[in-house]
Amino acid sequence: MIGTQTITATHLPKVGDREDFSMRAVGPGETDYNFPLSMTGTILAIWQEDPKHAAEYLTRNILGVIGTASAPPEEGFWFDSYNSGDTLKETADKVRNYGIKSFTKGKIRNAFIRLLGEELFDEKEKLDKFFVSKYGYEFFRSFEDAFEDSQAIEDLSTPAKDNAHFLYRICILSGFIDHINVRVAQESTSVLSLQALKNWLKINLDERRANDLTKTFQMIKNLRKQYPIHEHFTITAEGRRVVRDEIREAKKYFNITPDLERSWLNVFTDFKNSLAEIRKTLQ
Repeated sequence: MIGTQTITATHLPKVGDREDFSMRAVGPGETDYNFPLSMTGTILAIWQEDPKHAAEYLTRNILGVIGTASAPPEEGFWFDSYNSGDTLKETADKVRNYGIKSFTKGKIRNAFIRLLGEELFDEKEKLDKFFVSKYGYEFFRSFEDAFEDSQAIEDLSTPAKDNAHFLYRICILSGFIDHINVRVAQESTSVLSLQALKNWLKINLDERRANDLTKTFQMIKNLRKQYPIHEHFTITAEGRRVVRDEIREAKKYFNITPDLERSWLNVFTDFKNSLAEIRKTLQ
C-alpha cells in the first residue's frame, strides 16, 4: 500500500451486549471508506482488549486483505466467540489467512434469511416500509440485539427434525414478536410488545380485528411456553402434572403433529401470512 492511511473508530450508542463502531478509513490518495464493525461482549471479554483499539486493529487487517481498490461491504463486519480467535491477534491472523467472508454481516443476514425463508424476510421488509411511509417508523425494531453470535444463526438454519429444533425456531419467531415496535403514544415500555400492538390496533381499527390480527402471534407465544420445560406443564388440584391449556390450544391452532417439519411449515406460513394481513388491513 503506497501512501498514508488514517483509520478512526466512532463508538456508537450501546445496543445489547456488544460494541458497535462506525469505521472510517481515509487514504491513501482519494480513498475514503465508511462501514460498521461490531464485536460481542463475549469476545471482548475473551480478548481483554480495549474495544476501540480492537476495532481499529481489525480494520487495518481487513483493509490489508481487501486492499483499497475495492470498498469494504457496506453491511460491515461482525466478530464473536464463534468466528474469532482466542486473542485479537489470532483473529487478525484468521482474517489475513482465510479472508473476510466469515466476518461480514452480510453472511449473518444471509443465514438469517435461510432460516426464516426469503418470503418471510421480504414480507417483514414490506411491512416495515409500509409503516415508515404511513406512520413514520418501522413495524419491527432492529433484530441485531437478539443474536449473540453467528454460530447460533447457522444452527437455526437446520431442518426442524426433532422437538428441540422445532422449539428453537419457535423461539426465533417469538423473538420477532418481542421486537414489534408499535405502541400507543406515551404508553409505558413495561407493556410487552404483543399487548402494545393489540392496544394500538384497537385504537386504529377495533377490538375484534385487533384480536384476529394478533391471534397467530399469541399462539406462537403459547408454544414458546414449552421452553423451558417447567413452563410446559401445570399441576391440577388433584396433583397431576398436565400440559398447559394454552399450549394445547396452540398445538390445535397450528395442527401440530409428530411430523415436526410439516408442523414447522404450518407455524411459519401462518406467521408470514399474519404479517401480510396486518399490512393489507391497514392500507
